[in-house]
Amino acid sequence: MPLLQRDDEQGPRTRRQVEMDAARQRLEMEDRAGMGATAAAEAPTGPSSEMNLAAVLAAMQASMEAARREQEANQRKLQDLIAANQEEARREQEANQRKLQDLIAANQEEARREQEAARREQEEARREQEAARREQEANQRKLQDLIAANQEEARRDQEAKQNLILEKIDYGLVTLGEKVKNLTLEVKEVSARADSLETRMEDRLLDINKKIIKLEAREPVAVSAPSHTHCASAAKFDMPRFDGTSSWTAFKYQFQTLVKTNRWDDDQSFAALTLALRGDALLVLENLPSDGRTLERLMEGLDTRYGDKHLEHVFRAQLRERTQRSNESLQQWGVEHSSTVYGILKSGLRCDSDTTKL
Repeated sequence: MPLLQRDDEQGPRTRRQVEMDAARQRLEMEDRAGMGATAAAEAPTGPSSEMNLAAVLAAMQASMEAARREQEANQRKLQDLIAANQEEARREQEANQRKLQDLIAANQEEARREQEAARREQEEARREQEAARREQEANQRKLQDLIAANQEEARRDQEAKQNLILEKIDYGLVTLGEKVKNLTLEVKEVSARADSLETRMEDRLLDINKKIIKLEAREPVAVSAPSHTHCASAAKFDMPRFDGTSSWTAFKYQFQTLVKTNRWDDDQSFAALTLALRGDALLVLENLPSDGRTLERLMEGLDTRYGDKHLEHVFRAQLRERTQRSNESLQQWGVEHSSTVYGILKSGLRCDSDTTKL
């Protein structure tokens, strides 16, 4: 009986449990009936009942044996019912376990799907981040290209300004060339006048030179003090000195004037020029071959060493390599550029609009 009570306390009542309770109640009622019959048999009776006592006892024993057998049958039924109930409970427990396992598996599958969805979201976020990074790199490249384009445009603007200044300088140089040409014409006119004047002076000095030559033939020529050199036919005019530090062009003009005025021949001019040389200028004379020491070769050597024509490649290199410095304005660069071109003009080179593009 306590087992049945524990089964009742385990959960909701099933059909088998109801049947078991009904069988249990029948057994209790039969036990009560047997106990009532026993009590009635044991009750005191009269003398007439003693004859039937053995029959009553036999009947009671038969009844008790039948009750015992029925009780044993009921117990067997009850045990079978309990076993069936336990089997059903086991099956229900197994079913519940399978349901629980299925639920756990479903939860695990759902968790796996959620993890897969989270992984996909992370992958999508990573792709979006990669796309953002690529877009940022593209924007940076566009910005760098824009900066480079702006710098290139600024450089072109600066070159355009420089070209404009160069054009102005070229125009000024062309104008200066025209002025130089006009000045050259004026100089030629002055030179023509000077030649005319020299011709008249030469005529007047011709007689004086003849007299000087006659006097020189009578007595030797003396060299004056170190300050100036006197030539045989130029006793009246002092021959200037040339040591290479002064202007060769100016000295050359003075020398040619003296030669023309004094009517010197090549030998006299060579002697006068030789006596006028000093310092480094004498090296030009020393470098001439012994059989080639003539006035023409000496003049060519001095022209090559100290003349303006040898500076042509220097001026051209300066024009080619001269660029605007970082701390120099366009005006300063243009002024220095113009001074270099003026040096070319002064040296006697051709000056035109292409001079600044050497």
